[in-house]
Amino acid sequence: MESDSGATIKLKVGDLVKVSLPSEYDPPTAQGNVLVRLSSTGGYPTGQHLDATFRAVNTGRTDITSSTDYACLHTQPMCMIPQRLWTVHVIVS
Repeated sequence: MESDSGATIKLKVGDLVKVSLPSEYDPPTAQGNVLVRLSSTGGYPTGQHLDATFRAVNTGRTDITSSTDYACLHTQPMCMIPQRLWTVHVIVS
């Protein structure tokens, strides 16, 4: 959920994490080899609610991140709408 931004979650290898965000968010990503994204549907630019699933595949730490995106950010001149960053910290043991 959008309100989970900034939270830290603890997982074990094999656990799943489900992300659910409003349609204006880009598909979430996780850096490194701790999590693998299994699926992602919706989000910008589809106009559909964003749902993604990650699996913990290695021990370590990473962040799942996403940010809002809007069509006017890809035009000239670009709009000045503020963007929101969404981050959840993940620790896998």
